[in-house]
Amino acid sequence: MQYYFIGSTTANKLILEAMKRTSGFAKSNEADFMKMLREELAIKQAGSAKSHRRQTAKNEKRIAELNSLFRKTYKDFAARRRNLNRRKQHNHNRNTAAPGNRGRFFASKSIPIPKLKGDYFMAKTINEKIAEAKEKIGQYENQIKRLIQQ
Repeated sequence: MQYYFIGSTTANKLILEAMKRTSGFAKSNEADFMKMLREELAIKQAGSAKSHRRQTAKNEKRIAELNSLFRKTYKDFAARRRNLNRRKQHNHNRNTAAPGNRGRFFASKSIPIPKLKGDYFMAKTINEKIAEAKEKIGQYENQIKRLIQQ
């Protein structure tokens, strides 16, 4: 592999020459130059919109996974809590029952599992962020359509 070194003055001359050619083309063929710029912009924005859509889909999937994990964790916690409360109630009933009734289990009411308030608010804010991302993608698509029509 061979390396070539270019001096800064030579590099500056080559860059200046390329800029002159580009500006000359832009001046002489303004409509074609604008068309090329719009096409390049549309391609870049389409790629950006696709990546945003992909990222949004990944985020939605991850949100669903996290929500299910939170629910499972909370249900496990609530089940352990119910079992603990039942044992406490059972022990309390054994200790306070009449002597002939000792050892009998008096069924206590089951503890209802409340809805996850924090999960709801977190999902709400994440869903709002997803809606904002979808709105931005829609704006990109509208800009691309306008640029193509021009």
